[in-house]
Amino acid sequence: EVYSFGMVAIELLTGIPPAMSDRKGGILYPVAKTIAPSSPGALERTLQNVDALACFPAPLASELAALALRCADPSSEQNRPRFVEVVRALRPMMERFPKPGADADWMAHRALMGMSPSLDAISASAGGASGNGRLGGSAASSSSASPSGPGAASVDAPFFLEVVAAEALDASALPASLRRLQLSAVPGEPGRMVTAVGRQHQPEFFEAWLPDPQLLQCVSRTAFEVVWTQGATSAATAAPRLVLRGANDVSVDGQVPSRSAEGIPLAAGAEIGFPLTAAGG
Repeated sequence: EVYSFGMVAIELLTGIPPAMSDRKGGILYPVAKTIAPSSPGALERTLQNVDALACFPAPLASELAALALRCADPSSEQNRPRFVEVVRALRPMMERFPKPGADADWMAHRALMGMSPSLDAISASAGGASGNGRLGGSAASSSSASPSGPGAASVDAPFFLEVVAAEALDASALPASLRRLQLSAVPGEPGRMVTAVGRQHQPEFFEAWLPDPQLLQCVSRTAFEVVWTQGATSAATAAPRLVLRGANDVSVDGQVPSRSAEGIPLAAGAEIGFPLTAAGG
């Protein structure tokens, strides 16, 4: 039973079935082939294959994946946890990550966005391939609120935001031009590029993602900026950072970060959300 739970949890996280038939009537084992639960690196492979449309907060996906892999360990039944241990591990996950709508403080109108920056593209120029292999889409122009002033020329940033989920929104029904937001950047401090995000800067997108005017107010006019160093020679200095600018909270991978001038690093595939607040600043 513990083993079966582990396989079901892996399928829940990734959408990859444990077994399926092929065209010739044989049996395929996609989880064993793609995830290889008993081989080193199984956790990383599981997280790389997490279903983006399921909107799992990154910390939850990581914890559940680790538990599922322990349960699905095919090498030895002794290595698997007892079911009572599984229940004990699941309970705190349910408390920290309640079902949307079950708690008013949960991301009541989530506008989660997958962010796929390419460090190679950031280091080199605003061109080149992004993390998912394309940088297409309409560029959104930054407003005069950017640090470099209204006269600065903007360029396409080497990353984009893509809507994953929002309250009362069927993201798949949006036209392709409104699902993915190609950001624009302007020069900031010497060597740094800045792109501002908020309902003032990309009104067409946020109005499409959050058609309810009340929910739209949960996104500040300038919610945050993404900054990075152009021409950096290391991933540490090239990696983009998110700096909070608005009065409303912004979450990253399900957690609301503390406010600081330096911001927090953004990893490829980070989920950015707008929790329900009333500030609207």
